[in-house]
Amino acid sequence: MGQSLPKCDVRDMSGFPSIATDERTSRDVSNVPEGDIRTSIQHEQRSLVLVRDAAQANNKIEPKLTLAKLRSRLVGIDERVWSKVAEGLRLAGLPD
Repeated sequence: MGQSLPKCDVRDMSGFPSIATDERTSRDVSNVPEGDIRTSIQHEQRSLVLVRDAAQANNKIEPKLTLAKLRSRLVGIDERVWSKVAEGLRLAGLPD
């Protein structure tokens, strides 16, 4: 039937044993360790808190600031970056 060798005849490429094992070579990549997900969520939450705090502090300095006014001041900002900044500022309560 095909051209395969028995497992006892197949050798590693080097003198060292293969690093890959059945435990390490799972094809199920949808299972991300919960610790990694939790860390990512915590990081995002901290970032939102920082944005909120900064927006509240700025509101005391310049209470009539809006996203439109801020956007007009940031002429050279990349549009993708601005959309993320604007999203965070909206969540922090800065009006459009």
